[in-house]
Amino acid sequence: MLDPFPFSPPPLLVRAITPLADAFSMPTLPLHIHELLFAALLYHFIGAYFSPLLSRYFFPSIYPNLPRRTRLNWDVH
Repeated sequence: MLDPFPFSPPPLLVRAITPLADAFSMPTLPLHIHELLFAALLYHFIGAYFSPLLSRYFFPSIYPNLPRRTRLNWDVH
């Protein structure tokens, strides 16, 4: 399987996650931890910043008037 990232994981991150990966029998986690963290950060950025921005732009009369819980559900979907 080809690695989607053109660079290898940072050695410091690999050393930090290796004990946890060994404890949970996940031998390939240290090789892919940088991808996992990137995906989690990207997902958070989209849900917390990008989606609300687009929603306010495309639905200016609907989105701001939604309750906070409904806006969160809207952003997730």
